[in-house]
Amino acid sequence: MEEVLAIVGTGPTYVTFDVDCIDPSRASGTGTPELDGFTTREAQEMVRLLDGSNNGADVVEMAPPFDSPA
Repeated sequence: MEEVLAIVGTGPTYVTFDVDCIDPSRASGTGTPELDGFTTREAQEMVRLLDGSNNGADVVEMAPPFDSPA
């Protein structure tokens, strides 16, 4: 994230967060599961580190039919 923040700097940036980077044991509702991916805590930390930067964002790769009921 240090490298990402250095690239983003203070200029306007658009960030796309692809949910399939999260381990499927934590985020089953994704179209392309990535085994041994990030934990939800790691993903939250990455997104929160962007707080205060000048950006817009979206979240992609959600597949609700694959999501396990809680």
